[in-house]
Amino acid sequence: MIKDFPKFDCLITGEKEGYDSEIEVYFAKELQIASIFSILQNYDTEWKENYSKIIEILDKMDNYIVNGKDLPDYTLIKDLDKGDFTYSYSQLQSIQFSEKKISVSLLYYVAGLIQENLYWYSILAKKDKYSKNFNLDAFELLYTLMSVVRKRAYSLSQGN
Repeated sequence: MIKDFPKFDCLITGEKEGYDSEIEVYFAKELQIASIFSILQNYDTEWKENYSKIIEILDKMDNYIVNGKDLPDYTLIKDLDKGDFTYSYSQLQSIQFSEKKISVSLLYYVAGLIQENLYWYSILAKKDKYSKNFNLDAFELLYTLMSVVRKRAYSLSQGN
């Protein structure tokens, strides 16, 4: 039986951190985001290669944050950030059940997860022990990715 809440070794600070720490939540959410992109490869097959590359970029971003490696090139994400975005709940209702509806729903879901992770990211950026690792460059990567995902969902919902 556990007598105390367990802690984990934080790779960024080298300290023991509790599971209630923002850093743990951030990386758990990032894993969820990558998992949804992996699922989307099976439903939104037109973008299968893009989702695979996005997962690779997220993996490299982890190395940037944790190990101080170079920020990954996210030109692909910038290039995909085209088109319009208008959101309404009725979009989800108007799409007949299909792989497209699953894709649109998953895309809006992952956009919400990315938005939530931007929140955690901004909190971590304000903490002295993480501010060097959680900077505006990588924030921009995630922010642009959220825009791309929302625009892809909108495009699919419009039949494009």
